[in-house]
Amino acid sequence: MVGESHYENAFRALLDKNKPPWGDYWAEMDDLPAAIVADPDNPHDSSAVAVWVQEELVGFLPREAAALYHPALADLAERGEHLRVGARVLVHLDDGAVSGSATVTLPPPEGVQSYNEPPDEPHQVMPHGSAMQVTCEEQHMDVLGAYVSDRERHVAVTLHAIDVQKTPRSSPYRAVEVRLDGQRVGELTKGMSEKMLDVVDFISGKGRLPLCRAVLKGSPLRAELTLQVAKAHEVKSRWLDGIESA
Repeated sequence: MVGESHYENAFRALLDKNKPPWGDYWAEMDDLPAAIVADPDNPHDSSAVAVWVQEELVGFLPREAAALYHPALADLAERGEHLRVGARVLVHLDDGAVSGSATVTLPPPEGVQSYNEPPDEPHQVMPHGSAMQVTCEEQHMDVLGAYVSDRERHVAVTLHAIDVQKTPRSSPYRAVEVRLDGQRVGELTKGMSEKMLDVVDFISGKGRLPLCRAVLKGSPLRAELTLQVAKAHEVKSRWLDGIESA
């Protein structure tokens, strides 16, 4: 990001809100909620993109990055929406003067908006995480075939806890089923499901559908679906506390 030096008061406010422990030189605040917002009225750049962390303006995307992201973010703004991601904030205190920096991780510009609409039911967007492969997609090409294209397509999928028994003699177990627009398109392996079930159950217990980003690639003959979502042990307490019951 750029321009952080102009927002000393914002970084002071973030210190007051979060009261992080201090290291030798810096106070670090990780995974704070950040809003990435198109700023077409900016007098310096009509393609500017502002970054707000916990409702504090802390800076802007660099000009070249802003030019890439502004169109998709402007479309979101017309719908009264914005891109929300996690931010890492570092603050330095020197003789009473505060300086800070913020870093955000963004999806690619074409992934700012999902190809499909989110569900009408109450839902909760899950934190971003490392890639997680969905299995059994080949059994659901009747659904996935309508979504694939020549390029990667970013879609919103929901996660659901189900009971699975592979054979009549095998022991049943709980797994995570993946649905695209309400239709089953695969599931996670037993091992991966175990890493996700706690957070899926927690969100479902709040009366909300667990919603996460996924990347779809392939052809109408065969496709691969990869989730980009944090595992249960990676989810922060702050995020869990912010989920309201539907």
